[in-house]
Amino acid sequence: MSPVIDVDKYIDEIMRERARKGGGNGHNGDHSGRDGRQRTTEHWPKPKPFPAGLAPIEPFSAEFLPDALAPWVDDIANRLQCPPDYVAVTALTALGAVIGRRIGIRPQAKTDWIEIPNIWGAFIGRPGMLKSPAMGEAMKPIHRLEAEAAKENEIAQQAYAAGLDAYKLRKEVNKRLVRETLKADNKAEIDFDFGDEPKEPTPVRYRTNDSTYEGLGELLITNPMGILVERDELTSLLKHLDRDEQSVARGFYLSGWSGTQPYTFDRIMRGHRHIEAVCISVLGNTQPARIVEYVRSANLGGVGGDGLIQRFGLLAWPDAPSEWRDVDEFPNSAAREKAWRTFERMTKLDTAAALRLGAEKGQFDKVPYLRFEEAAHEAFLGWRTDLERRLRCGEMSPALEGHLAKYRKLVPSLALINHLADGRTGPVSHRAVLKALAAAHYLESHARRVYGSRFESELAAAKVILKHIRNGDLKDGFTARDVHQRGWAHLTEREQVGAGLSLLVDLDHLAPSTPSIGAEGAQDHLPDQSTEPGMNPYLGKLRARDQETRRPEEPSKPSKLIVSVVARVTTAERGFEGFEGDRGRRSADNERASGAAEQTLPDRFCRTFEDLESRCPDLVPNDRWQQAIQDSRCFLAQWGSQAEARGWTAGDLFGLGPLPDRPHPSYRRLSRYDETGLIWLLQGRRVLALTESDAAVESPTGAVTVYRRHNKPALGPLGDSLDDPP
Repeated sequence: MSPVIDVDKYIDEIMRERARKGGGNGHNGDHSGRDGRQRTTEHWPKPKPFPAGLAPIEPFSAEFLPDALAPWVDDIANRLQCPPDYVAVTALTALGAVIGRRIGIRPQAKTDWIEIPNIWGAFIGRPGMLKSPAMGEAMKPIHRLEAEAAKENEIAQQAYAAGLDAYKLRKEVNKRLVRETLKADNKAEIDFDFGDEPKEPTPVRYRTNDSTYEGLGELLITNPMGILVERDELTSLLKHLDRDEQSVARGFYLSGWSGTQPYTFDRIMRGHRHIEAVCISVLGNTQPARIVEYVRSANLGGVGGDGLIQRFGLLAWPDAPSEWRDVDEFPNSAAREKAWRTFERMTKLDTAAALRLGAEKGQFDKVPYLRFEEAAHEAFLGWRTDLERRLRCGEMSPALEGHLAKYRKLVPSLALINHLADGRTGPVSHRAVLKALAAAHYLESHARRVYGSRFESELAAAKVILKHIRNGDLKDGFTARDVHQRGWAHLTEREQVGAGLSLLVDLDHLAPSTPSIGAEGAQDHLPDQSTEPGMNPYLGKLRARDQETRRPEEPSKPSKLIVSVVARVTTAERGFEGFEGDRGRRSADNERASGAAEQTLPDRFCRTFEDLESRCPDLVPNDRWQQAIQDSRCFLAQWGSQAEARGWTAGDLFGLGPLPDRPHPSYRRLSRYDETGLIWLLQGRRVLALTESDAAVESPTGAVTVYRRHNKPALGPLGDSLDDPP
């Protein structure tokens, strides 16, 4: 970008010939360029194209998430056909809000620096991209907790009302008895103990949608663990806090981000109200146009603002999905129950429970805390050392620099959430930290997209100016004032005009007669849109660690595998004793291809597989049928001989439950786990191991589903015109 000057002195004269019909912009005479040399039609450089769109981002991976939440998040995103980023940001923010001040983390080994996991989250998407439904689904655990708390509070209020009436009656009766006693004997001993007056129960709250900061303070007094502010349109809250008359409310929110700062209200009417620690989480979504304009105005002048938008550590702006498919399936009940139980478990995490998990709490500590284990601390210290170096090198814009500085809280908080959600005890594990570091690497790419998006306003201004030049609205020799006074879209502010003109000069669409053009805050450079993000280094470390954990031990006597029908466990945490087969981390494609080359289909399954290929079974979606054919080929090539040797039948693999006599229009034949063979449940997933009674299936999230062969009724034919499987 060009140096900064006053917008009133931008251009005394911009000499440029109207663009020709084909888009050229040559000049008939000699004019001065930015380098001070005379430019002629022959020497005018070819205009450069406008920069590409948004900065590239890291793709989302369910490996960033706690194992207890990953299948649930994946299931919601799959059924809604929305980016999983929407669901993940909501789930992590909500879970962090529920944990709140129940337990904290001390990232260093000796100091008392503590972080509370009340993280702020936001995600961005175009209108109609299912942002609100995704947030609503992921917020259901909190909504359920609040509904149950409301019922309990209603019962407690009834008990309180009855107890208060009894207390008042007892007090009145005792007063009468005292008066009568004193009348009879004024020296009699009087007992003034009427019992304790019942205390009114306070409602348990986890969230609010719209509240004044004073009302939010009252909620925090009765709910000291913290509160979540949920806004479907986040920009409305941010702009509300930008107003001059809301400066105190803005400060209250800024104080609540840390979760550790006390706050006191002193009002004539309300009196003295004290909050031990303001602990606020914020969650919302918004649209690209709104966040672009807000980021541009909030960081005008290149100073980075006061850090309000930078506090949204979980900030995601995913690309819109290019494809859509109809997914009409029942929710994954096992994954949902596990996730909801995780939220419920966090609500019961009081000080005693935290101490049982291995937390510490000193005499002067207000919040119990955990620390990192040794390997986890080394990983965190290595990451933080690199972060501090980058923050001090002066190469980032103030806005982005302020955002990444807030990761000092984000990474320990995510590690703590991972650790607690997966039911771990003791110091925060190395694996939980690697997940948090991988998430931070992913989130940084999204932050760069958000803060780089303020240049989208500059691009829009430049394109509008060029359009009006080609339409003849701006003549050769126009000034910046000429552009600003027209009131055209994207050109209503002087800074927008200056930024658009500056970009056109930099791209050789215009040439000024003065040597420099600039815009306030234009010292930042447009992000390099051509650079693809590299491999997430922490995700690689996480996978390497999980691979190390999955290595099979020396062969030993097989032991019985005890696991529920659809119990999901992480391969990084436990193996499958008694299972045989390749549990290495080779590519699924290579694995299946090599198996296909070495084996032929067993005779037991050939006829049924040929029947399956010939026609889609009744009331089975076509895409599931095609996927089943593909999964059948891969499974039979790799496991067909072992399945035959271990007694698996065609019904166990391909079978379907019987059709109802009069199926409802919404009936789906593959909706029930207990009425489908193994092949129908794979849906592109890989079989890790096979025994006489079980099959272990790995999902893309790394979780493992155990399919119990015998835990289902006898399966019927594939379709009413297909033969029964043998």
